[in-house]
Amino acid sequence: MKASRRADTSAAPQQEELQQTLIQLAKSLIFVSSKIAEGAGLSSAQWALLDQITHSSPEGVAPSTLAGANRTSRANVTKLTRRLEALGLVMARTHAQDARQRRWVPTARGRRALARLNLNKTRRLTATLEHMSEADQAALLRLCRVLLVRLAAAPE
Repeated sequence: MKASRRADTSAAPQQEELQQTLIQLAKSLIFVSSKIAEGAGLSSAQWALLDQITHSSPEGVAPSTLAGANRTSRANVTKLTRRLEALGLVMARTHAQDARQRRWVPTARGRRALARLNLNKTRRLTATLEHMSEADQAALLRLCRVLLVRLAAAPE
């Protein structure tokens, strides 16, 4: 009984340190993404929308769909997409069956910008991971997959 209590008390500081480390990791990844986006004259939110618009159907994506996927208002999505439009990265199209509906589609310039952003992200992550052994990378990948599954399954 005493041995298990000792294990329990030593596990609590470790779990707390792990939680704090995960929070710091998330913040660091957000910071890196922000810097990459800023380098292209975008915010992280604009980069995320450009990515979603680029990977949507060829007919485009409705502002309400973007708002729902990002848990934000249509007004916020409109503000962000208008900035992307002003930069020539996306354009609005009317829906084929309902001219009242607008759909956002990427421009060729937007596709190129997204490719550059993603390349910069990949380079940055590769430079970070290259200092880890293959075994450490494989272990990290397994743990990240577990965390992602559990986070997705957790109640809100």
